[in-house]
Amino acid sequence: MKAAIEGRYRLLPYIYTQFRRYAETGMPVLRSLALQCFTNKDTYWRGAEYFFGDHLYVIPIHEPQEGGRFLYIPEGVWYSYHTDSLMEDTGKDVWVKCPLSFLPVYVRGGAVIPHWPVQQYVGELPRPPLTLDVWWAPEGEVASHLYEDAGDGYAYRNGECAVHEFLYRGGSNSLELDWNCEGDPCAFHESAEVVLHGLPAGISVSACMDGVPCCSVMREGRVWKIPVKDKFDTLSVCWTEE
Repeated sequence: MKAAIEGRYRLLPYIYTQFRRYAETGMPVLRSLALQCFTNKDTYWRGAEYFFGDHLYVIPIHEPQEGGRFLYIPEGVWYSYHTDSLMEDTGKDVWVKCPLSFLPVYVRGGAVIPHWPVQQYVGELPRPPLTLDVWWAPEGEVASHLYEDAGDGYAYRNGECAVHEFLYRGGSNSLELDWNCEGDPCAFHESAEVVLHGLPAGISVSACMDGVPCCSVMREGRVWKIPVKDKFDTLSVCWTEE
């Protein structure tokens, strides 16, 4: 339970962004497969799995002591949100273990999911540091969004907000991330960091922000971290085998 509550606090920037989109367009935060994957007729009859916003895919557990279940993984590149394991089979039903420690959640390859650090209450950190978690996809383009404002009051009506768009482009041994923003990009977070997930093992990674080499690309466990001093226009990352 504690892990679930802390996970919700970390996901608040993503959740806030999805509700802002709902308020503006009517697009639900929780979406059926029939809505999100409307071109695939095989999804029309599936009522258990659902999308949480644009890039998270949730598999609810309905029965006590349910240690696993068959579930449908949409076509494309998908990773376990909790373990970063790549789903090898997509576009069909697969058997997935469902431990008591977490709910099966999957993230789309190429997605940028914004996170805050764990807080005891909203507003404990006036300008929380922002983490941009990016999951590698070897091809294609994926757009992600982030909306920020003060979180209270009506100043956003006077333009005191920031609307971010991230455009991911993947390659077999590289990726690029464009960052566009309407408003002050750093008004609502004190710092930022890009965290790369799903990169191959046994590699050496280098990165450039707007053509300037980054000297502080660090590996931490299964992820690579790149501190961001200010907003960049384009982050270019490439890697070679060690």
